[in-house]
Amino acid sequence: MQISMTEKNKAVELKRRHEEYIFGQWGFLILYIISKGGKVEILYPKRKKYIDKRNQLDLIYVEVEGHCWKIEDFIQRIEMRINELCKTNMVFKRDIARIKRKDLHDVMMNSIIKWACKRSEDDSIKIVSKNGKAQSTRKEKENNLYIDKIEINGNQYDRKFIKDYYGDWMQKVLKYLFANNNKNSQIIISLTTLPQELLYFNNFVFDTPENNTVSLSEAVMTNKINDEFEYIDHQFSVPYPYQTEEDTSQMIKNDPEQFNFELNQFNLLGTHPEDYAQDSFNQKTLF
Repeated sequence: MQISMTEKNKAVELKRRHEEYIFGQWGFLILYIISKGGKVEILYPKRKKYIDKRNQLDLIYVEVEGHCWKIEDFIQRIEMRINELCKTNMVFKRDIARIKRKDLHDVMMNSIIKWACKRSEDDSIKIVSKNGKAQSTRKEKENNLYIDKIEINGNQYDRKFIKDYYGDWMQKVLKYLFANNNKNSQIIISLTTLPQELLYFNNFVFDTPENNTVSLSEAVMTNKINDEFEYIDHQFSVPYPYQTEEDTSQMIKNDPEQFNFELNQFNLLGTHPEDYAQDSFNQKTLF
């Protein structure tokens, strides 16, 4: 079936938006982990030479409060599963590396979300997780979990807030750590590896701004240097991202090489754009 350019463009936009949700979700989880004295190790990206909110984070090691997740613990099981799929021609050799990377990412994400949901109950934080869209071709694979909203001190924060606020924090953390990495193969995120200016506030997730929307008032000012709004508090200032979603033409202008790479995936894999529309959950404004 021939896919029109409009359908491809729409599919790429949906895919990118989904990646930004996942990136922000990792920001929240990693911030929560290090607030408990834990540490996270991620692989240094090989292909992307810059950091945006669509980077897939390849976590290889997480340690917090006596719990430990290592990527080695999952590799054998995932490789066996992929080999079985290859035997039935459900997976081709050209796709093995990509599927392996994604499956390792997903199983690590699910493990951390399950831990965070249970652990946060002791902090009077409610993390509401849900099952993502089931894959019709991967019956053996566990459904991906995603964080639908969080409740902190009686305030609710939806997925958009998680994407914007914690995604912005995660991006700044990675830019700092990558700039000071000296080309090591992995990055360590912990309280000891981050400077004070990136630890916006003492209690991290507990002291988030009380609204997930920003209005022009005495509490908000514009940062002309990087086109961000800043949430002004008597004790601290937290950058709050203020930008609209890029349209397709702007994507092509800003990053034509990356856009063409993503667009070509439809031709290589014969994927229908709806398969990329994982971000199909209805968003509701909670404020």
